[in-house]
Amino acid sequence: MKFITEDTIESCYEYMAGQTKNLEPTVQKFAQEQPHILSYLVSEPFEVLTDMEQDFMLFVTLVIWRCVEKNHEDVPLIDGELISEMEEVNWFMLKEGSVGNFRERLDVFFQGYSQEDLLAFIEDSCTPDEGDNYVTPVGREPMFIALKTIVDSFGKAVKN
Repeated sequence: MKFITEDTIESCYEYMAGQTKNLEPTVQKFAQEQPHILSYLVSEPFEVLTDMEQDFMLFVTLVIWRCVEKNHEDVPLIDGELISEMEEVNWFMLKEGSVGNFRERLDVFFQGYSQEDLLAFIEDSCTPDEGDNYVTPVGREPMFIALKTIVDSFGKAVKN
């Protein structure tokens, strides 16, 4: 997959943020084009997330998807098997990673990662600012793993 720059992420984020009053058509298109990713996002492991976290995770996923579509003409269907494979690797990396606070534990993911700007976007999305209540301490690990799994799945499936 081609490198997705911070500028691309920012423009896709701004575009999606402008759509928040009527995201339904975008979600419908996403559901048609990437049904396995949508199924993954609403699967049992994510029941620990609050409704706000689930909505926010979907929003960040739509930003990622838009970035991938913007950089690539042909984005293939991501299947459930690939998602499961990528998720297993990510949970293993997190469990085997260093100890420390949430950000320190994510350092292992950045080493040699080909989509560093997207990964930083995911990290920032999962690390709430003061007064920001989109992501709880309970929800940030599963949300980070889910979003990174989606990027990894696109990375493995999309040709340059």
